Amino acid sequence: MIETDSKGKAKMDDMTICIPFIRQDFVLDCLRSLHKYVKSVTYKVVCVNQTQPNREFEDALYDLCDVVIRPHVNWGFSQSMNIAMRIAPTPWICACNDDVVFVNDPFPGIFETFERFETAAACCPFSVKELGWGWGEPGYRYLIPKEYLVGDLKVLYNEDRRLMALVKQNDQSAIASFHDTQVALGNLVLNLSHDPSYIRALIEEKNWMVVDGFAMFFAVWRADRLKEIGLFDEAFNAGGEDYDWLCRSAQAGYRNLSTSRSYVYHHWGQSKGHPDGFKTALPQARPSWNCLSVKGSGDHAKWSPDVSVWGEDWAKRTDEVVYQAPL
Repeated sequence: MIETDSKGKAKMDDMTICIPFIRQDFVLDCLRSLHKYVKSVTYKVVCVNQTQPNREFEDALYDLCDVVIRPHVNWGFSQSMNIAMRIAPTPWICACNDDVVFVNDPFPGIFETFERFETAAACCPFSVKELGWGWGEPGYRYLIPKEYLVGDLKVLYNEDRRLMALVKQNDQSAIASFHDTQVALGNLVLNLSHDPSYIRALIEEKNWMVVDGFAMFFAVWRADRLKEIGLFDEAFNAGGEDYDWLCRSAQAGYRNLSTSRSYVYHHWGQSKGHPDGFKTALPQARPSWNCLSVKGSGDHAKWSPDVSVWGEDWAKRTDEVVYQAPL
């Protein structure tokens, strides 16, 4: 049972939210929506900035997170997430893609799921925008409660489904129109999703539904079980690390659940783009562990204080030791 105070807030400094990114145009919106909506847990945010140096951007980033690791080269998802999670001393650890948008507080539903399923090692919310390939379809499907599927939204939704079927049949003439309806529907659903009643309607419509397995766009772990199972296998740098981890977790006897009690909006796939000119698609050699920086630490050296926000003396640890040390 997760203890809460009289206002329903978890009684612990409970969550470290880890966000690696290789583009600069999504993460600030992600962080702003995080701070706007998440009130049920106390948390710290660790970002891994793998983009090209940009002082204006980084000043804005520092206002929204607690710790920034700034290699300015692409370490790949596995390596960047592993390093971020290794400095997370909390009982709960969250891995969050930079193209996630918080539309409400997803953590009560996450914790509710953990309490109901005691063997869960990790839990992920549903996304209001879901990849169509899960149904063998191009583009994206949108979770829209039946009571909202009326008027212009219903017309647009049905047109999207019609065009999706044509594109699936390789009808080239439908591709441009399909793209336009996907964009229009996506913008509409994103705006609607900020209405609390929209998410509430989805939760009521789905009732209790869990799926074993998930993509790692937003995953919450019990830190003790993550430690037992191990972090990501860094042999996987551009995909596959999530499936490998899920298999190892299942082999250890744990469940990993997507839950209908919790929702976020996920743009899907945008985390892999490089619109700011950072072109490296695969991770390069890891620089030395002197790129840890802390909000408010100033500009000395490489923005690298000797002591982390949690009091750990990084100056006494080499990169190899940090990598091999237990979580």
